[in-house]
Amino acid sequence: MKYVVTIATGNAYYIKIAENLAISFIYWNKNKDINFVILTDNPHLVDKKIESRIQVIDISKHNSNGFLSKFELINHLKDGEVLFLDADCIIYGDLTNLFNKLKGKGFAAFGKQHITGEGIGYCRSIPRLLENVGISYFPIITGSLYYYDDFELASRIINHAREYANSYDQLGLIRLRKTFNEEPLIGIGMARENIIPLENDAFSKGDLMFFENVRSNVLSGKARLWNNLQPPVPYVTDLLISTPLIVHFDGINTQFYKYRSEVFKLRLWFIKGIHAGISGSMVNMFYKAPHQIVEYLKNSLRPFWHKVFGVNRIKESLR
Repeated sequence: MKYVVTIATGNAYYIKIAENLAISFIYWNKNKDINFVILTDNPHLVDKKIESRIQVIDISKHNSNGFLSKFELINHLKDGEVLFLDADCIIYGDLTNLFNKLKGKGFAAFGKQHITGEGIGYCRSIPRLLENVGISYFPIITGSLYYYDDFELASRIINHAREYANSYDQLGLIRLRKTFNEEPLIGIGMARENIIPLENDAFSKGDLMFFENVRSNVLSGKARLWNNLQPPVPYVTDLLISTPLIVHFDGINTQFYKYRSEVFKLRLWFIKGIHAGISGSMVNMFYKAPHQIVEYLKNSLRPFWHKVFGVNRIKESLR
């Protein structure tokens, strides 16, 4: 059995973006031998129409929260092929080929292995970490996608991660939004089990935080991410262009029109029952196009605005 699973804990915002991911899965993976699962501490908030097409598992009795809630995967999905995606992802096609690509890996995450570096990968000093933990390399991974089909291996990796969470600060790991981040912990667990991260390719998954631009249409299965000059985070990926099957919009980008226009198309199609072509045209005409015009004007006038009024505050993530 194959599973695509995401986690939505905390406020209703997480449920909504998990629902959006679920709808994109339903749109592209009809009648496939793949199940979609949401792990949540608020199962009552999941839309009933969406819930009728997926599986919802209540994890409210468990103590994990924040990024470490991903450790709950091995408590609830103990067999089959498990593909975890962050809730702020959207799927742009049939996942069958991705499952075929990952099958037999045991445990997989995308990233790079490092033996040097300061202040990267949520680690203050990689050489010091290697010495303190007793590993020969440190996988810097992006936790928007994990895969496992070897439950025993996945359990060992997660248990290593849990163990080192108890000394997170002492190891020189850097917190994310004032809390522990699972990525360096799972990276340590992977190194303890001699698992090398998969190199980021241009076709499986693209993280918007590593690219300057995105153009996408979920209803036609097209997504393109690109950098104009050079990769902004070369210690994670060297890609200049990506046409991925899965786009990770990465938190704050879910508040902007490039994500929301995709979501509106999906919800009009699934929740309201409007034909996909019509819903796409409606959103493009009445929502996306006006925002594109505003964006163009902002970009054109930004130098003048900054000169006269200064720089605006960065918008905070709802997370």
